[in-house]
Amino acid sequence: MASSNSKETNFKVIKLMGKEVFNNKLCRDKVKDKTLEILEVLKQVKINIPLLDMIKQMHAYAKFLKDLCIVKRMIKLSKKVFLTEQVSAIIENKAMVKYKNPGCPTISVKIKDSFVERALLDLGVV
Repeated sequence: MASSNSKETNFKVIKLMGKEVFNNKLCRDKVKDKTLEILEVLKQVKINIPLLDMIKQMHAYAKFLKDLCIVKRMIKLSKKVFLTEQVSAIIENKAMVKYKNPGCPTISVKIKDSFVERALLDLGVV
């Protein structure tokens, strides 16, 4: 109880000094506390906006993306990219020449009286 009496006396002393000084100091402390609480809450806020909603809401982004898709203008990039042979061949439309299937290598063979017109040739590949 002694502590509550001391708090009351301190309160009265501060009150006697002037209402403005006491009120301003109390308000500043409350504002700082609320500001810190709001800051902590805002740090936890995450916003997920779908792409189409973003485009509808932001005219500049919509215009840029529309021009990029429709006009297909070249954007100047100053970065160099090194590609492998397979990727550069795809980009440059270099296709390998496709040959037709030669079929089976055949020869005509005559053994004594029998004649085989299309016998398979042994190429010796193991």
